[in-house]
Amino acid sequence: MPAASRPSGSDRPSVSLAQAVAYLKAQSELTVASALDNLKTLDRSLGITTVYQECFPREYRRRLAQLKKTHPMDICEHLIESFTELVGRKYFPVTNWDLQWLVEQFPSIPISLENFDVESEFENVEVPIQIAAAITGHYSYAPNWATIQDVLGPSIVIPTCFVKPDHRCNFDFDLFTQRCRQHPTPIATFPQMVQILGHDTGSMFLDVSYDWDYQNYDYTWTQKDILELHRQWRLATRLLRTMQRTVAQLKARPQAWSVIFGCWEATCQHTRTSS
Repeated sequence: MPAASRPSGSDRPSVSLAQAVAYLKAQSELTVASALDNLKTLDRSLGITTVYQECFPREYRRRLAQLKKTHPMDICEHLIESFTELVGRKYFPVTNWDLQWLVEQFPSIPISLENFDVESEFENVEVPIQIAAAITGHYSYAPNWATIQDVLGPSIVIPTCFVKPDHRCNFDFDLFTQRCRQHPTPIATFPQMVQILGHDTGSMFLDVSYDWDYQNYDYTWTQKDILELHRQWRLATRLLRTMQRTVAQLKARPQAWSVIFGCWEATCQHTRTSS
């Protein structure tokens, strides 16, 4: 339930007990327990009115006026549909391809995946993204290093970390990032690509994956969580724009891979000698 106080009076859709009971009586296999469950679900779903009013007061009043003749048990679906459309335009994308699923998820906010998941195919993906995916080790269908070597050609040497199965080191990714940042883009921004493909950015829109359990995070339809996800969506779009530029520059300057792999090799050697 949203933390803020509920709307009252004409600000909240009116669902009388008689209307709700009449609807429930029409259901097959009705029991007292199922009737109470349905009433609880309706009350919980109508909680969207609170945050709807807080975020979009003008649109909420207009929408509520349009729903005066709507069946009481259908009001929550109409409100959730229009509310999530507004959120998608102003704050962040909402996975709303299935309205019934959205209603069932309420009050949880479904996070829209803007990244690859563990079973993603990489056949038609740009080579720099394929390489970043291979580095993370998270993906079932990322290309192997022999394939990557064929694509890059013999003049670019792939680090021993990647081509020797028995090689082990406690890699310091922060040190690798520091080494890359001593060079201009796209070398400086490549570690950020690895973090995006590794679901390690601090933005749920890039870090969540379809193979996750939805219980791993808990954002609900409150104004506080909406504003937090808005911040995370701005971060995600900024990171994705940077990745697009990095990909384009790496494709135009493939010799940059030698520097990137050199930074990786140097970091690996440093980590081994200092451990």
